[in-house]
Amino acid sequence: MKATVGAIFEIETVRSLVLLDLYAAPQMDMHSAQMLGSMADELATAGIQFQAVEARASVRERLRAEGLDAKLGAVNRLTSVADVLDDFQKQHTNPSQP
Repeated sequence: MKATVGAIFEIETVRSLVLLDLYAAPQMDMHSAQMLGSMADELATAGIQFQAVEARASVRERLRAEGLDAKLGAVNRLTSVADVLDDFQKQHTNPSQP
């Protein structure tokens, strides 16, 4: 995990969002949830937004049980990858450009 986060820090100058699609994960154990929480903390320290989307009910329950819902962008069943990307682009679009 440290190598991956390190690589993200190196490219941070051009990106400030890490988007994690959890749709294919039918379940998540406590250690995986805690690892995601640690990664979210490290990314936040570097000023990078971390958002998890499309998590199934069992995964959402685990993340909430570990107190990670807010760190991972208020995970819910309705927010899609496209929704997050649209919101991110709207927030980071230069209003002076047409």
